[in-house]
Amino acid sequence: MIIFLDESGDLGFDFRKRKTTKKFVITLLVCNSDAARMEFTKAVSWTIATNLR
Repeated sequence: MIIFLDESGDLGFDFRKRKTTKKFVITLLVCNSDAARMEFTKAVSWTIATNLR
């Protein structure tokens, strides 16, 4: 099993500051097999190649 984790936001949670985001997002991608990871990698590579030329 392979787990990818990404977070976005401010861990400070000091909402008195102007630039502090009010949202904190955690994203997990869990691949139960190496084949699933490879398919996801191919899909991401294809998306980047076709949309970010």
